[in-house]
Amino acid sequence: MSVERRREISILFGDPNRGMRMQYRAALRAEGFTQLHEFDTLENFPALCQKVQPDLIFMDAAMPEGNPADTVHDLRHGSLGSNPFVPIIIATWDASRSVVHRIIDCGADDVLIKPLSTQSISGRIQALADNRKPFVVTADYIGPDRRRSSRPSGGDPALLTVPNPLRAKLDGLPTGGDEFRRQVEDMRSQIGRLRLKAAAFRIAFVAAQMETIRQGAGEAGLMLLGSLLVSAEDMRGRLSGLQDHGAELALCDRLIETVQPLVVATDNRLHDGQNSAATIQSVAAVLLQTFHPERSGADLAADVAAAIGRYRARQEAVASGALQVG
Repeated sequence: MSVERRREISILFGDPNRGMRMQYRAALRAEGFTQLHEFDTLENFPALCQKVQPDLIFMDAAMPEGNPADTVHDLRHGSLGSNPFVPIIIATWDASRSVVHRIIDCGADDVLIKPLSTQSISGRIQALADNRKPFVVTADYIGPDRRRSSRPSGGDPALLTVPNPLRAKLDGLPTGGDEFRRQVEDMRSQIGRLRLKAAAFRIAFVAAQMETIRQGAGEAGLMLLGSLLVSAEDMRGRLSGLQDHGAELALCDRLIETVQPLVVATDNRLHDGQNSAATIQSVAAVLLQTFHPERSGADLAADVAAAIGRYRARQEAVASGALQVG
């Protein structure tokens, strides 16, 4: 990464401690980065992000006036900022498993454990420019691929090479230019389509377990229904901005109207939800085939069954203590 190119890269960095911000500024300037913009809270971060249009965001995991994990989630889902693919590094003093996992699960590219050296910061920036992980899209996640290995039975989400402003600046492509903006918008559209597919699959995944939920699966069952509701609402929101999806919007409305009472119901009411279960399953089947027209019904059913098998195996491992979460 040439020094001249580094001067073109805009970095937005934040830490609640003024001394730490001064250290970061000195370290970054020593490495040739001159377009540096700092913040000490998340209160005005949305406006600052829109103004700066950063090529990299670097912040502490404990920023006041907000939640950095929620901020990264909003960036990745396009509700904050203009580029959901901006590289993001989160720094933390807490190397505990739960904190690191929370950072990774929000969609950040990298986690740095404090104290930091100039070399560690510069090295990670270089790595994000040259060897950034591809993105994946699921029903509840958009961000760098978190998996250490592929699933033996297949069914892995597609890997996406998203527009990288760091790489673009090194290649002399202005990130404010028409070409880079077109790349961002094209990838937004592709992710939107993948989100519809993922939402349809999540809905079918829960629908296939309705008999178990109806008979009384307690908190786990309610969480599954909650995830179905979130996916249905996400699908509806995405379809409302598209044309020629009136039938699918109606199905989403029917699904939401059916599931909402179950989410707030007691377990006893869930036991008596046979009609609701049938409605959910029939709507889920139509949505799954609609958004996966390239797959046969038998193949889709097999994928759903495999996903349920993995989910139940994981639940059993957690219950037995063989797998720790958080």
